[in-house]
Formats: sequence, structure tokens, C-alpha cells
Amino acid sequence: MDTLRAKTAWRCRRGTRELDLVLLGFFERHYDRLPAAEKTLFRQLLGEQDPVLSAWLLRENNRETKDAGKFTALIAKITARRATP
Repeated sequence: MDTLRAKTAWRCRRGTRELDLVLLGFFERHYDRLPAAEKTLFRQLLGEQDPVLSAWLLRENNRETKDAGKFTALIAKITARRATP
């Protein structure tokens, strides 16, 4: 495993079970097949605060992804693939 990939996997661990499941699950199943630009965007997404990620990825507090800006399409991909192998 290369260093950047390993660091990205580590950053998927957020400390809450729900976010860990969503982020690590997406990472393990889909990260390697993402185009380079989406890999970069995913790493940038991991820089967001946990409450923001929870709102976007777990649909908490009825917050819409319209506030997600450049992450909107990636968030849609992550949430659509939560249960998809």
C-alpha cells in the first residue's frame, strides 16, 4: 500500500461508528477505481469537520448537500454506494 493511500485510509477513521462505516466502506470498495481528480477531492472532503460530514453523508439535521459546494457530486456518489459492493 502506498503512503498516500494509507494516509487516506487512516483519515477515514473519524471516531464515530457511522462515519467510519460510510467513509471506510466507500474507501475500501471504490477509492482505487476513482479517477485521480476524484481521489484528490475525496482527500479534501476528509478535511471537513465531523459534524459537517455527518450532515452531508448521514443526512442529519435535514441539512442539504447544496451547501457542499465542490463536494456535492462526490457526496452523492458516496451516499448512493453506501450499500453497493
